[in-house]
Amino acid sequence: MYVPLTDIEIQIQKAAREFAEEQLRPGATERDAAGAFPYDLFRRCAELGFTGIPFSEEYGGVGASWMPFVLALEEISRVDVSFAVTLSVTTDVASILNVLGTEEQKRRWMEPLVRGTHIGAFGLTEPDGGSDVQSMPTKAGLEDGHWVINGSKAFITNSGTDISLFVIVFAITGQRPDGWKEFSGILVPNGTPGYTVMLPEYKIGWKRSDTHQLLFEDCRVPEGNLIGERGKGLHAALNMLQLGRVTVAATAVGLAQGCLDECIRYGHDFCGSIA
Repeated sequence: MYVPLTDIEIQIQKAAREFAEEQLRPGATERDAAGAFPYDLFRRCAELGFTGIPFSEEYGGVGASWMPFVLALEEISRVDVSFAVTLSVTTDVASILNVLGTEEQKRRWMEPLVRGTHIGAFGLTEPDGGSDVQSMPTKAGLEDGHWVINGSKAFITNSGTDISLFVIVFAITGQRPDGWKEFSGILVPNGTPGYTVMLPEYKIGWKRSDTHQLLFEDCRVPEGNLIGERGKGLHAALNMLQLGRVTVAATAVGLAQGCLDECIRYGHDFCGSIA
């Protein structure tokens, strides 16, 4: 069934297409080869409101919905998928705080992501267990009003730039009465003692998407940095992954369209050269 786009969806889609073509396309190949994070372009993206599309105006957002954000992400992915991944992940992370965060957490940690002055990271994947939370060895225990975290995470996007604000770490925080592990999400600001961002990962593609391994060695953060309820981290992580599947799908559609665009362009140029 065909569902026509609303006026606001069409406006945001058009604005994203213009931003991608006018701002991102020039020099995209050279920037990707260099692998440098595009601070100036991300700042421009934020000024245009793309970092806050699905969030309330109360926190600096546009006050729209996820549909126009997905449309914008698709347009950006057609031209620069590394940039799209950066935008996608930080918006997904902000959504966790939007749903589970306290008012103080939203003001302090979510609002900078919505306004685009900073980006956030999501620490679930581990070197030995991937995203299988049941095999997760990272642990966090309460000591004198602080969470003490020990463990590591791997392939974490948005974790090591100059504007990376925090990572939400998922860790074992105890054992449930039924014997299963208790998982919780804890916010760890960048620069916290005991939290080390390792060297950037070398990747074949998406080189400007910032990716690192993270180490936590007796890393202490206040008890109030717990995101949502203790023991409900698995639910939060799965909700994040569910949303991530939507944004990743939008990125994939945009990337496929970009590949098709390039093939058609190449075909026209090749046919013209032999005509």
